[in-house]
Amino acid sequence: MRVPSGLYAIISDVTGQRILVTRTPSGASLPFVSLDPGNWSQVAGKEVKGIERAIRAVENDTDLRVNLLYRTEWPKGHEDVHRVLRVHAFESVDSELPATPHEWADRDICAEWARPFMADAVAAFYAVIDDHRPRVPWWTPGWTSETVAWMDDRLAAAGMLRAGRVHQVQNDWQSIVMRAVTDNGHVYLKALTPPATQELAVLRDVLAPGPHVPFLLGSDQGRGLILMRDVGGVDLSDCGPGDLTPEDIREVAVKYARIQRSTITVAEGIVFDYQLEHMPDLLSSVLDDLPSLLAGYDSALLVTAIGRLRKLVPDVARVCRAAGKAGIPAHVVHGDLHGNTAVTPDGPVFFDWGNAYVSHPFFDVFELQDAIEDSTEASTADAAITCYLEAWTEYGSIRELRRILDLLRPVESLPGMIRGAEVTRNLPAGQSPLRSMPYSPFLPAARAWQRGLMRCTRTLPAQIARVR
Repeated sequence: MRVPSGLYAIISDVTGQRILVTRTPSGASLPFVSLDPGNWSQVAGKEVKGIERAIRAVENDTDLRVNLLYRTEWPKGHEDVHRVLRVHAFESVDSELPATPHEWADRDICAEWARPFMADAVAAFYAVIDDHRPRVPWWTPGWTSETVAWMDDRLAAAGMLRAGRVHQVQNDWQSIVMRAVTDNGHVYLKALTPPATQELAVLRDVLAPGPHVPFLLGSDQGRGLILMRDVGGVDLSDCGPGDLTPEDIREVAVKYARIQRSTITVAEGIVFDYQLEHMPDLLSSVLDDLPSLLAGYDSALLVTAIGRLRKLVPDVARVCRAAGKAGIPAHVVHGDLHGNTAVTPDGPVFFDWGNAYVSHPFFDVFELQDAIEDSTEASTADAAITCYLEAWTEYGSIRELRRILDLLRPVESLPGMIRGAEVTRNLPAGQSPLRSMPYSPFLPAARAWQRGLMRCTRTLPAQIARVR
């Protein structure tokens, strides 16, 4: 028997106080929306995917205009009879229902659901939108309309006018990205939650405006909002051998080095401080917190892994001292160059600075080299890295600078582990209902970051042990 492709949709009105239901003999049911291909699922002859597909599917089924609030996963082992893996939450833009089999039901209907998982999913939905902060504002009804109005005001101030709907490109607990067409090109609106909100400060207060960083049309520090022009071009991570010229590749390396060289002075507190001299203490702090950050993992294995890493803290300190002897000052490190570098006719543009930190600038070389090697032959990639290093030759010869890279390689994943711990600390505590309730969107978010932390905990000892 073929398993249907689809999702169950939690669709609220703009107040969040009513849920769209279908009445059945067993009680109220969430609408089941098919994702099977149809006329609704194609744009310019191609099947849409991801967020856009989910939104189009719901609109096709209900005749309501909706915005996605969040996506959540099916708890493993539950509801095996009907193997649908998706429960998504939406808000309706329309207040009136068209002639459909659905109806609005007040939130107190939770005791009348046809299937138990629906009660769990709706309970998690109300826990999220009732959160007093809220931690992720775009997961609550009403946020999108208010934010789009803010965007339209910023566009008007820039002499631009939006045309058509705003489309979600990304939606997770750290950020949401929306794209809009205007009478003067595409724009992107990005909203952020801590600690990713530092991206706004990096773009506004650290990076000098210019052709190689995003052009800001507006920002709101209090709400964590950034409005930017589309950087255009092609992403370096999407390019294969032959797509770019050797000159394109070298320019990526040269221009990025120039951006870093311009960020030697960064006010305290704007971005994470992972300077080499702080690395051993930062690692020790992460190790102290790992039992709570990785709650739910095998405690015996975790204790063993933490013990191995604690023994290596002196080795980390030795590596950091050796790498710092050349005297290269701390600069801003992007921290996520693979996938966030666009190659345009006017040169490269480096975007998505939410992972940035202050440390040894060469920490960016490892991802930069990986991205370049995926798009060109090894000799061209090596020549590009040499071009990058030439920007730092006042601190040593190319050979000496490559030796510093070799020194840092065993700890190249350490900044990511420290940041992973910082991000996980900003999630609701492990005992919070927002983390423990089935179908809470925080549940998959926490699991993803925990997996990353656990992976670092397992692999970092072998990497650091190379220096012994």
